[in-house]
Amino acid sequence: MSAIFCSPRIARPWWRGLRAMAIAVKTPTISTASDDCGRLIRFLTKRIDAAEVVDPEAPRTGQRATRAFFGATVRYANAAGAERVASIVGTDEIDLDRNHISWASPLGRALMRASEGDEVVLRAPGGTETLIVLEVRYDRISVQPFREPP
Repeated sequence: MSAIFCSPRIARPWWRGLRAMAIAVKTPTISTASDDCGRLIRFLTKRIDAAEVVDPEAPRTGQRATRAFFGATVRYANAAGAERVASIVGTDEIDLDRNHISWASPLGRALMRASEGDEVVLRAPGGTETLIVLEVRYDRISVQPFREPP
C-alpha cells in the first residue's frame, strides 16, 4: 500500500470516521452495525498505519530541496501571466480560501516534482492549461485549528 501523507494535524479524518461509526451503531440490525463498524475500523487503522508525518520546514537536500513535493509552497503563472501561489497539503487539509490544495488534485498532481522554470500541464475538468513554475519553497504552512464538523 502506498503511503498517505498528512501533516501533524490528522484529527479531522478520525472525527469523520468516529461519526460514521456512531451512525453505523444506530443501524437497526446488529449484524449490519457490526459489519459497518468492523469495516470502518479496518479502514481507519490502515489509513493511520500508512500515514507519514511530513514537516515542510525540515532541511532538504538534493532534488527534495528544489522540486515540489508534499508540503511545498509553489508560485506559478498561467499562459496569460497571472501568478498564483498554492501550498500542497494532504487530502484532509484542503482549504481553498487559503490556497491549500491536495497533492491528489489535478493542480497538485501537475505541480508535484516540478522545479523552478518547469512548464507543467494542468489537466482539469475545465480543460488543459500550461503553467510555468516560478518558485518552489518549503515554509511553515499555517493551518486552522481543528473544529468539530457540523
